[in-house]
Amino acid sequence: MPEPIDVVRSFFEQVNREGSVAAFERWLAPEVVWENAGAPTCNGRDACIAFDRGGAEMLGYDHWTAELRGIAADGDLVLTDRIDRLIKADGSVLIDIEVMGSLRIAGEQIVEWREYFNPIPLAGLVGGEAPSWIEAAREGES
Repeated sequence: MPEPIDVVRSFFEQVNREGSVAAFERWLAPEVVWENAGAPTCNGRDACIAFDRGGAEMLGYDHWTAELRGIAADGDLVLTDRIDRLIKADGSVLIDIEVMGSLRIAGEQIVEWREYFNPIPLAGLVGGEAPSWIEAAREGES
């Protein structure tokens, strides 16, 4: 069985190589919990995929990549320092986002994923308001 740090490396490598949906389907546990600073919590792999694709549609990018600047593990918890790049269909970069992440691994899957970043640059892409996919997710929170 791979070490937790290797699971996280493999996850982001697959995001970069095959896209986020393929990586989510392979590495996120069905019951995963994904928290993004300032956004509603996604409960379950399908909700994570919907949130990820909703963000792409709202912000106008095709896919994203993750540049790992640093990674460390303590048991089943893996911390990442990344630059996530939102890439438009023409291959140009829409925006770079500096992200600190915390991922908890069980077996070979991510069961908890927390992201910490400054959301202000993203808000600027949508006129300073909360994107509609965030508002829709908030309405569905229980």
